[in-house]
Amino acid sequence: MSEVKIDPQQIKSYVNEKINKMTVLQLEFNNITPWWGGDYQGYTSDCVDEDEIVGRLRWFLTTVYNRFCIGNKDSISEYLGSTSGVSKYLFKVTDCKPECNICYKSLERVSFITKGKKGNPNSYAPKDMRFRLQIIKRGTVNKDYIVAGGTLLTLAYIGIGRGANRGFGRFYPVNCNGMMSKDVRSICDKIIKGDIEGAFKEFYDKFKQLECKGQNSPASWKDSELPLAPRVADSKSQDPDVIKATQCTKEGIIDVINLIHCSTLKATFKVISYKIRIKDPGPFIHTWLFGFPRSVKRTGYFYRKGKRGELKQLRRQSMFILSPVKQSDKYTIYVLPFLSLKDHEEVLDNLIHIGYHNGSQHSINVKDLVNSNGSNPAGLNKNEHSYAKNNNNLSFGSGQLANLIINYTNELVNVINKLCVTNELVNKLCVQQK
Repeated sequence: MSEVKIDPQQIKSYVNEKINKMTVLQLEFNNITPWWGGDYQGYTSDCVDEDEIVGRLRWFLTTVYNRFCIGNKDSISEYLGSTSGVSKYLFKVTDCKPECNICYKSLERVSFITKGKKGNPNSYAPKDMRFRLQIIKRGTVNKDYIVAGGTLLTLAYIGIGRGANRGFGRFYPVNCNGMMSKDVRSICDKIIKGDIEGAFKEFYDKFKQLECKGQNSPASWKDSELPLAPRVADSKSQDPDVIKATQCTKEGIIDVINLIHCSTLKATFKVISYKIRIKDPGPFIHTWLFGFPRSVKRTGYFYRKGKRGELKQLRRQSMFILSPVKQSDKYTIYVLPFLSLKDHEEVLDNLIHIGYHNGSQHSINVKDLVNSNGSNPAGLNKNEHSYAKNNNNLSFGSGQLANLIINYTNELVNVINKLCVTNELVNKLCVQQK
């Protein structure tokens, strides 16, 4: 019997052909904002982590399902995997090229945390990053458009890595010449052009056609316990849950990131929205709606828990993602509201704000402020009540938390616009308070 010769090149060509047929996306990405590297375990990384991309994609798709086709969100685990099942799509990151031309060491109010690394922490500060991503499907699953299109939106506008909700970790395709379907290529083209509303609308329309058959109207954020993906509407819409363009456009990404981090600070709202001093008390300013930051010296927001009423620190993701969108050589800041009401009403029942004023501790039930119409102090002392009345719409809710959420959504856009006028205001509010 003659020996059968195996041609390694033929085998390689055969394997590559099979992989190419199963590839739903293959593109090179370049960051448009600093990338602050970390993997899903919190370890500092020098390369983009596939699990981080999948995790953020899963979260984003969940908000889209919650918005447009209630009840179908569990299907995500069927194609992106879970603790009890393997993903039908393989994400593969290669050719990571971290660069440290600037390293963004001048960014304010950011502590560059390193974990599992030795040496100078500045070596692991946010960097420029380029990488190649390939998504390969395994089997006969047919969610290619949702996975590929959702990944493009996640990398461009939702962000990956640390600080993603505040502008870090945005990646655009270098070009749209890679492997993808015609429908996905259209989203890719819009991202490169800086058309955020067009990219989301294109994805949503196809998503609803594929996944939400028979469901005509989107869910309302006022009835939801889970975050809902932001809607796309006319730019003049006053609805709080639509993608909102600010009037803030800048050339330097460092200025943009510093401004974004400054925009949700209580000190910023004191000066811009209340016309009071930075050091004046502000327990009536509801920055907890932008997520729960860590307490400082036992001050800040706490959750009263258990029969003994013990105070626990809370960590909660913001309802608002602030995303720089690159248009030509400039960046415009957009607010992406992922709103929900019911879960915030539940938290409000036991939410406490603790501060110090004139050397003594002062605690306030936040719900009392939300239920107040401003005619009574609601636990505020005389000076605090006087300051709070400088902006009743942001201090008191007259029993309607939904109205406060609407007011803070609009005011966030207003604050960003005012900060954008001059860097001196950002320096006064953020740099000097670092």
